[in-house]
Amino acid sequence: MEAGDLEALERLRTFNRVIAASPALLAREQQAFAGTADALAALLAAETDAPVDDLRPQTAANALIGVQRALVDYTRRRVLADEEPTRLAADVRGLYQRAFALLEHGLGDYATKPARPTNANGNQPTT
Repeated sequence: MEAGDLEALERLRTFNRVIAASPALLAREQQAFAGTADALAALLAAETDAPVDDLRPQTAANALIGVQRALVDYTRRRVLADEEPTRLAADVRGLYQRAFALLEHGLGDYATKPARPTNANGNQPTT
């Protein structure tokens, strides 16, 4: 890493240490996420002419902001772990691509265990 990169990394670590150590700053961060989700939901509702009782704009906005929150938390953990985050940007790109793919394709089969294989008799093989 170049000297500028090391300085930027130290500033990033300091910034995240201050936030992580402050209940007030963490609460404000959560308020900012909530406010962003509300604003996005309002925009989505207006753009789609959603009726007042339609929860889809709020659901979509919270799902999208949930990805952002998860990525901020992940990045903060990595930065504060004092590891050399040489692959951090690439790792975060991969994580957000998988997260948005999950949202794009729906949660219908997420967190379901794959079916256990069965034999010709329809029974599960013994080990």
